[in-house]
Amino acid sequence: MNADWFPCASVAKSLTYPALPMDDRTRQLTYSSDQPIHSKRKDRFSRAVFAQRIADTAASRSDPSSIVIGLYGPWGCGKTSTLNLVEEALDDHSNVVVVRFNPWLYGSEERQLRGFFDTLAAALGRSLPTKAEEIGDLLQDYGRLLLLASFSVAGVGLPNPSDALPRIGDPLAGVKLDELKQQIEEVLEQAGKRVMVLIDDIDRLERAEIQAIFKLVKLSASFASTSYVLSFDDEMVASSLGERYAQAGHEAGRDYLAKIIQVPLHLPPFDAIELRQVVFDGIAGALRQSRIELAEEEVNAFARHFIEGLEPRLATARHAKLYINSVTFALPLLEEEAHPVDLLLMEGIRIFYPKLYLAIRENAELFLSGGRNSDQNTESTQRRRIADLLRESAPDITPEQCASLRRDLLESLFPRELLDAVRAKRALVGRAGRRAWPWRGEQPNDEGSEQYGRLEPGERRRAEGTSGEDVLDDNLRRMQGIHGET
Repeated sequence: MNADWFPCASVAKSLTYPALPMDDRTRQLTYSSDQPIHSKRKDRFSRAVFAQRIADTAASRSDPSSIVIGLYGPWGCGKTSTLNLVEEALDDHSNVVVVRFNPWLYGSEERQLRGFFDTLAAALGRSLPTKAEEIGDLLQDYGRLLLLASFSVAGVGLPNPSDALPRIGDPLAGVKLDELKQQIEEVLEQAGKRVMVLIDDIDRLERAEIQAIFKLVKLSASFASTSYVLSFDDEMVASSLGERYAQAGHEAGRDYLAKIIQVPLHLPPFDAIELRQVVFDGIAGALRQSRIELAEEEVNAFARHFIEGLEPRLATARHAKLYINSVTFALPLLEEEAHPVDLLLMEGIRIFYPKLYLAIRENAELFLSGGRNSDQNTESTQRRRIADLLRESAPDITPEQCASLRRDLLESLFPRELLDAVRAKRALVGRAGRRAWPWRGEQPNDEGSEQYGRLEPGERRRAEGTSGEDVLDDNLRRMQGIHGET
């Protein structure tokens, strides 16, 4: 792979960094934010185009009837960012009043319903200042009646029934929901406004709260000239809704969603090349912050092993940022104890294959022993055991992916067939510290340099100072330590 794909190569060759004390470096570290974007200028994954189409289609409808759009995707796929971009795109439509509602802030069904109509009244009041008082009163009255009706149907008394409906004898007591609804729609029609309600974080709610928000949408989504965009993980929400229906389960939850969501839209997957570049940019930044330089061959080795071994598990920008932040934290702490490429790959295993990482920790001898001097039966048994651990720790990957993970990543970190060769070369290359080796810009001076140079970067690291087993065992223990593991 061309090193230009990975910016560290040019950084390593062109920059030198002044030495800083460890505490100064750690204080200067910056981490990758997991905050959603709010502007298309920061869009790296073409979400803005998708969001623009949603906004234009919903805002330009000639049909005044209500519509509910579902924005589906797993956690970390950029749903909130996309919803923010929809809101930004709606700025181009002066006839649209955008209402952002986050049910996570409210909790119970009663608080959700009150909060929703308060939020709706505030948004419409800002857009229609001359009608603010009128529309506010209408929506508050509608919400109170709807709340009373909702609890009455459920056979549950309100905590404060006097808050839901005026005292007996008040003229409002005889006004029906349909009449209030008609008055609200007339205000919107006269003003030439459409309402777009954006609701996020539904999949973060407790089961009862998820059911409450969909009940709220079902009860309130009949307003004319009103559209909803609901953002959530459809698999998670369908399972939560399905728990109400015992044996019917997930499919019943799907059927329930189908009754509410009229236009289901699945968020497009991330572009794999762009997601890879996010990781490479982040790793380059982490290395710069830690004043660590990599030789071009090490850059290429990391890029190759990442693409072949770790990238298949890189599904979202959140995964990428989690990995970048983990590396940013670990590099300055372990710079003198673990080789950076080993550390980058091991942190990748910890983030992308957490069960495999635990299996390596708990079976260190299995990964760190063996080699040409091993008994054939022992070697065969160990390989079978490693294969079993791979299947157990990553049951969701195919046999081909499992073979690739072992071949392209684990055998680089734990080259069983080369451990004896590494031990032999240790006597030739001496016990110089890591800074005296080629990846730090220097060459060993003894006759071992030629043999050393024939090794792949992964094996070179293990020829340093101690045996391959000792180096990796040390690194593994230290990496466990900084993550609070015992």
